Amino acid sequence: MNRHSKSTEEHEMAQSPGLFLSWSKRTLFEMFNDLRFGRLMIDNCGQHYSFGNTQAENSPTVNVVVHNQRFYPDVLFKGSLGAAESYMKGYWTTDNLTGVVRLIVANIDLLNR
Repeated sequence: MNRHSKSTEEHEMAQSPGLFLSWSKRTLFEMFNDLRFGRLMIDNCGQHYSFGNTQAENSPTVNVVVHNQRFYPDVLFKGSLGAAESYMKGYWTTDNLTGVVRLIVANIDLLNR
């Protein structure tokens, strides 16, 4: 396969952005299930999700509101940099940005796989 041809999967995802975003969200949520430090609460269009735990000392609980589904592939494929970029694009907001940064730093190995 040359570098300009797309795999079947890439072609299908390009044709169906909704499927790609859904897959990205599902895959990222699977990763979030492995959070070792802190609790991440996500509000996605009124649907609420919770990841991690609060058993560790000084473990923050942070709330994130997702405004644009492109947040999911940004974080999935770019890790902590994608989280920062998608925040600057307005794809998500929080009432505790410092807590989100602490959570990201504490779980950096998970996000930057």
